[in-house]
Amino acid sequence: MSNLPAQSNHNVPRSSGAARARDIAFMKEAVERLCLVGEKISGTEAEQQACDYIVSCLEAFGLEARVHKFDAYIGFPTETALTLLGDEHHSLPAVGVAFGAQTASEGMEAVLVHVGRGREADYNGVDARGKIVLVDGIPDYDPAVIALEHGAVGMVFASRNRQRPKMAISPVWGSPASAEELARMARIPIVSIDEADGERLKAKLAESSVRVHLVARHEEGWRTVRMPVCEVAGREPEFVLVGAHYCSWFDGSTDNVASNVLLLALARQLAEHGRPLRYGVRFAWWPGHTQGRYAGSAWYADQFWQDLHDNAILYINVDGNGSRGANIKVARNQTGEISGFSARLLDELAAPIEEPERQWLEQQWRRNEPGIDISRPTRSSDQSFFGIGLSSLQIASMLPLSHVDRNARISGSGGAWWWHSSEETADKVGYEELADDLTIHAQALWRIADAAVIPFDFGVTAHDLLLNLAQFRHEGRGGRIERLIDAVSEFSAEYSRFRARGETLATEEETAPFNRIHLELARQLNPILYQRGDRFAVDPALDSRQLPGLEATLQLKALDERSEPARMLAITLTRQSNRVLHAILTATRIVRRAWEGSLRH
Repeated sequence: MSNLPAQSNHNVPRSSGAARARDIAFMKEAVERLCLVGEKISGTEAEQQACDYIVSCLEAFGLEARVHKFDAYIGFPTETALTLLGDEHHSLPAVGVAFGAQTASEGMEAVLVHVGRGREADYNGVDARGKIVLVDGIPDYDPAVIALEHGAVGMVFASRNRQRPKMAISPVWGSPASAEELARMARIPIVSIDEADGERLKAKLAESSVRVHLVARHEEGWRTVRMPVCEVAGREPEFVLVGAHYCSWFDGSTDNVASNVLLLALARQLAEHGRPLRYGVRFAWWPGHTQGRYAGSAWYADQFWQDLHDNAILYINVDGNGSRGANIKVARNQTGEISGFSARLLDELAAPIEEPERQWLEQQWRRNEPGIDISRPTRSSDQSFFGIGLSSLQIASMLPLSHVDRNARISGSGGAWWWHSSEETADKVGYEELADDLTIHAQALWRIADAAVIPFDFGVTAHDLLLNLAQFRHEGRGGRIERLIDAVSEFSAEYSRFRARGETLATEEETAPFNRIHLELARQLNPILYQRGDRFAVDPALDSRQLPGLEATLQLKALDERSEPARMLAITLTRQSNRVLHAILTATRIVRRAWEGSLRH
């Protein structure tokens, strides 16, 4: 890897002593104020209160804040109950989900049957027709669809935790753009209970038939939501986008109040810096993440598509930071080109990850693509910008597996047991840990926004492409994979020569076109790596993979190539292959023209 100049050395924040104490005092007060608001449901009075507080802080720093107001499709539970009927008639504490179905106000009764984790195979030998199914785990879309296909009329999810996390199960990313998208919702009543009550229900089912009474009521529809934003301009028009959702289930101290406050602390540091960085920083507090399946960031991507395409360097997502005891710092949701930068940053500022935690991360975040780093982006975390082609980074904080508050089955809130529950209160925030998060994020932000050369390496991105293509060649059929491999190899060679040129660049006038070319490469390569469909739309909020458009190679191999489904799938695959090839060849031409043009001299 080339040793490119990474940053200017102008007062990069590294808080310690009195400055750190001041940061902690501010963040503690802000966390407590936002937690006092309670459950911050998008489009409600609580959201208005939280928005007003964020804006008041920004204005107190001397910054100009703006609040975007727009309509978003929001859902949240309003009444939930589960009662065990029969001789031991009693109620079980339960919470609801967003985007399921409602029962009538009086609820419904049915026989309960256990179906394991709710996968297709778990229904073997089980007649779920007209019954309520008990599922191990937290509410999710796929088990709900399978339950409907098997005739179930309701669902009880038993978490693998002492708490009952509220969830949303919409497959639609952001607000629905069509009746067809809205029709994909899994319309079945759902409640969620804790692990202990789930085990008690399973024990009863092992003895005899069980009937339950279930109530699931919710509100769902279009609401006006608020998005506070603030931009600190740089000397050049490009900017880093930093976002954190400010909606929450319950008080939401660690998902996501602490991260909201971290953004405020970063904004204060920039306001007090006194000298513009080379590139601007744009802060956004997203509504509609929790109750709208990323509706806020999706709206922002739609409304500011061209500006983001032309000027955004990187999206930094800030989510789930600040849990007490969360002293493990790890990159996730990062595109390949920024991964070398984050590795160097964390090597410098964070403790090494011990082997038990490393093994847990490898297992919990494992991917379907052989060899692909677990830190690559998933379909989560307000990643609404891949159609545009933005690079992405997130620095997560995790509790050690040995910590008393750690639940190894949870990754939200740093793996803390209280995630998405009524216990997620202000006392769960660790302010020394949050101050460490602030230091890491400030260092990352300054080193990118004040960089001489933006620290991207698309050689890593090319390696990701080749690993995926190797899997398709080995396990799939069709797609002209060899041609794509040749094209990526050619790009990689051209890019290596181009990137080495950066070592000789010194002035901002020289590095500006070099940096712009890296943004152009991101606009070509990230949409094919992380988006299946139209660049101006978003893929569904469902599990995906890298190079999703070529996944059909794996499906095609399982089909009789003379069958009608295979012939139709082959047409789709050819079109996707054309899309991928065009992007790779365009990226190669961009690099070659730059090498042969002004940057060569």
